Amino acid sequence: MTIKRRVKIIPIMVAATVACGEAGATAGAQDGAPISLAEIAGRRTGESVMMPYAAPGAPRVPGLVGDAEDVPPPAARDTAETAACLGWQQAMSRAIETAARIDAAAADADSARAGRLAAKARSMPSVSLFAQSGVGDTPLDQTRDDQAGIQYRQDIFTFGRNRYAQRAAEADLAAARHGVEAARRGVVEEILIALLDYRRVREAAMLLARKQDGYAQGAAGARERLSRRLITLTEASEIRVRSLVAESETAEAQMALDEALIRLQVLSRQDEACIATDGLPAMLEAYTNDIVQLPAGEATARAFDQSAAARGSEAARDAAREGVKAAERSAWPTVSLSAFALYEYDDLIDDYQDESRIGVTLRQDLYAGGQNRAQRMRARADLRRAEAQLEMERIMIEDQVRRALAAVRAQQRVGQSLRAALGEAETQLDATRREYEASTKTLTDLIFATETYYDAALRETQARYRYHASLVTLYGAMGLLGDMAQ
Repeated sequence: MTIKRRVKIIPIMVAATVACGEAGATAGAQDGAPISLAEIAGRRTGESVMMPYAAPGAPRVPGLVGDAEDVPPPAARDTAETAACLGWQQAMSRAIETAARIDAAAADADSARAGRLAAKARSMPSVSLFAQSGVGDTPLDQTRDDQAGIQYRQDIFTFGRNRYAQRAAEADLAAARHGVEAARRGVVEEILIALLDYRRVREAAMLLARKQDGYAQGAAGARERLSRRLITLTEASEIRVRSLVAESETAEAQMALDEALIRLQVLSRQDEACIATDGLPAMLEAYTNDIVQLPAGEATARAFDQSAAARGSEAARDAAREGVKAAERSAWPTVSLSAFALYEYDDLIDDYQDESRIGVTLRQDLYAGGQNRAQRMRARADLRRAEAQLEMERIMIEDQVRRALAAVRAQQRVGQSLRAALGEAETQLDATRREYEASTKTLTDLIFATETYYDAALRETQARYRYHASLVTLYGAMGLLGDMAQ
């Protein structure tokens, strides 16, 4: 089943100083001027009254839940961003290119590759040169002893020890390669969450700035309107209090926006003044059709099959198993083919002579001080740890998938409720404004309706962020983030 996620969002234009790159920032007073309680209060003075809503024919954009055909979105929410801002795709690509976590995982893969070469070298022949020169150091031994030669050795039978060591090294390399992919997906998940958080706090800052502008204009004219007895002292004080509180909220929102932008700058290694996030929600929602409707058990099974971390844990377990087999044969004998050619000085004939040998050598440790036993114990402990790590990975994936699925489904319901609440708050604000103009509601009632409206708008913004963040977590657990970063 195809799920359309559309959300009604706040129909408010934002001042040009709020966020860089937002279309409509230079809009005229008719379309983009901040809501002003002073203008709303004009019902007793014959002044104009401004409605804080988008026009009925405003363009519609994708959102969290619902049908876009009947949801007029706010102009402040998903406006087009200018080319001056860094695109979120470029920010993600840059974060992947510069991530130290991926570099560390790649270094582990290079180390494992070298380990595989070393394991293969055990079965290769070795050729060495040797030479010595000396004389006896006692009165009875003054014989001159000069030797030089070349030696060749090839292990021809190790009872499987070298073979299992090579298999363990191959599995280690496979685990390291999966680790690189797991690190890459982890970076993608981190940057996506950071992008969504930046988008959330930017929209909240825009809403709060819009709210502050309205209260600030109302507070600026409160004294004059009070002197004309258009409002009461309580109402004037309420406007000033609301204006100051809105000012502090806007400052906090701007601080949060700066922090979110700094985090993106650090992750992407780009000192951009703004980052465009247009298209990010649509990209995330494009993957939900076949995933959100899956039963939890099937989703967990798919996630485990596609998880790079799980594949890496399985490879590490296989490596530990082969390591145990190799360690169990550490005390077994080794049969080698050996040969050497010797050129030495013979003091008896006062001349140099040649000597060559070829044969088969059997080596068997009779006592190694417990070294072989310790090697076996360590290999078995490594296997237990690898098996436990694999089981932990399985539990973590199941936990992440089940919780993320539940969160996504719950946020869909939350989004529907908040969308309805936002519509009711809009209706309430419009009705309160008309009743205030008809002198059946006080300015305090209008302030409360305004607060309810903005509270619903901010809650919807937060809910949409949690919905998309839950999708990112779900995709990360199911191994889909690697495809998104392509």
